[in-house]
Amino acid sequence: MKKDDFKQKTHELLDELKEFIENLEQKADEIADDAKEGYYKQLKNLKEIRDNLAAKLDEYEGITDTKWDVI
Repeated sequence: MKKDDFKQKTHELLDELKEFIENLEQKADEIADDAKEGYYKQLKNLKEIRDNLAAKLDEYEGITDTKWDVI
């Protein structure tokens, strides 16, 4: 996979994940009180995944094209 293709797909994935998280946050008020703790825990996990993915993308964007071929 070329570097530009990877960046584009990763950005698309991040955008989808961001939208998914936002939808879940909007629905948080609609769920039963006893389920909210687990719901918010899952939201926190998704946000951590999103943040890790964004950090990795930033890291990969700095890689030169010659090093990218190795990856």
